[in-house]
Amino acid sequence: MSPNLSRAIPVLLAIVATTVAVLPSLAEAISQSALAGRWQGVLVAGEHELRIVFHVEGKDDQSLKATLDSPDQGALEIPIAAVRVDGSSVRFEIRVLNATFAGELDKEQRAIEGDWEQAGLTFPMTVTKATTESAEP
Repeated sequence: MSPNLSRAIPVLLAIVATTVAVLPSLAEAISQSALAGRWQGVLVAGEHELRIVFHVEGKDDQSLKATLDSPDQGALEIPIAAVRVDGSSVRFEIRVLNATFAGELDKEQRAIEGDWEQAGLTFPMTVTKATTESAEP
């Protein structure tokens, strides 16, 4: 083996190891940037239908910050204690309401299909990412 090649191998291994170590954080950043924005849907609970709006923004490179609106109830900017992302799974924890919304982000990253859980009850709900044209007040 040539001396140049023997010196290059450790450098190449270090580059590969660094790249592999960074890949999971890049995947997480992509998921988080995909979640940033306004997500809206309708919660159907028996005879009641309530519009639900999640406002998600990047807090920093490692976390997300979110609030919840329920316009039909006049409730705005309800704090969301945690937004958790694991692969395509997303979970919003709304502790002040003792509620969660957990679901799967679709491949187009435009909808989250999941379940709203509160007070021991579970209701299916889908929220879609709003575009400026589709955003409701």
